[in-house]
Amino acid sequence: MRGLWTLVVLAGVAMAEEDERPPNAVEAGGVTTALAKIGCRGGKVSVRGDRFRVDNATCGDDEPHDFVLDSSYAILNGRRPATAEESRHVQAALVEHHCSGTDVVFDYRSSMFVVDRAVCENAGYRDVVLDKDFKVIGHAGDEFTELDTWDRFNLDPVGTLADPEIQPP
Repeated sequence: MRGLWTLVVLAGVAMAEEDERPPNAVEAGGVTTALAKIGCRGGKVSVRGDRFRVDNATCGDDEPHDFVLDSSYAILNGRRPATAEESRHVQAALVEHHCSGTDVVFDYRSSMFVVDRAVCENAGYRDVVLDKDFKVIGHAGDEFTELDTWDRFNLDPVGTLADPEIQPP
């Protein structure tokens, strides 16, 4: 009986490995182009079903970033630093709310910007959340942790992806 279970487990591992494959040349080019449009490059690309997974892409801040793209190379999930133009819009919105901050990321799952630990007049440090049109839609004060902010606004927590089919091993 133990031999049968070993065979079942090995077959499951083999099937899981078959589900993920490296991209062909056309797919790799599509992923590279999509990443370049958002100022990112590199990373390990794999294909699982009709989705592409990119691990450890570099996006201007030299930090590793993970993304999930669909078959048309649209980014479904992941976070990246804001571009220079996006940062200018975010800064303008923060000034209107008497805040300042430079650590800005864009979250693809929620299509929102998050400014980590912005300094707000008479309020101390806050995580400020803006929609894709650069309107401030919420913030969390010192009583919240970063994870609370991500949960509150249904954002992607640090180091995870929302797609249960494409999770890190």
